[in-house]
Amino acid sequence: MTLRLAAVIFVATTAAAPAEKPLPTHTRETVAEFAECVVRKRYAASVEVLQRNVANADILDDYSRLIDSDCLLEAKGGTASRLTLPGDHFRYALAGAIFDRSYAQRPAPILAGVAPLEHRPFPDKTKHAQELASLKSKWRREELERDFKSATVTAYLSRYGECVVRNDAANARMLLLSKEGAADESSAFAALQPPLAHCLPPNQTLRFSRIQLRGLIALNYVRLALASAAGSA
Repeated sequence: MTLRLAAVIFVATTAAAPAEKPLPTHTRETVAEFAECVVRKRYAASVEVLQRNVANADILDDYSRLIDSDCLLEAKGGTASRLTLPGDHFRYALAGAIFDRSYAQRPAPILAGVAPLEHRPFPDKTKHAQELASLKSKWRREELERDFKSATVTAYLSRYGECVVRNDAANARMLLLSKEGAADESSAFAALQPPLAHCLPPNQTLRFSRIQLRGLIALNYVRLALASAAGSA
């Protein structure tokens, strides 16, 4: 799915792919600067996207003002003219920027009384089988199968991220405070090993990069922190 903004092209896919390839370092830095600018200029809309768990396709349709061409031109000194974000990387970046702005200086939220977050539903296996059987085109069948697997992985990962943060919000916060790729990040991941192992769904293998996992934790940490603040207001 592509949205054209003046000289800027923003590309976002609508579902996360299993074991997606990590973004290059330069791209991640550009995305982080872009998201920081977006959150600075449009904080309320950025928060709403995470609170409502808005999907990428709906961000492009209903929150197109977040795809700010000026922010992309500002990122990395205006060297970026095209940005491709697979899976949930845009929402991960928004979550990271919101954490830095609103939660980095606060203690980890108390989550005991916070209701479960809403996540995207698991795709219906029966409906998928029926749709698959109705198609004659090999290309369409393969596309439908990819979409089904991606939607299933996305549903698992979203719930996994919430489980990790709920089980150890303090160390999740320490991870988000750490510098990507530095020794303190490795230490933070090591401290999170118990919930990372505990939250794995039974009989299900999840494959993701460290960068994707950090994004998952940022997204769910911010969503839970927002829910905690709303519940105590």
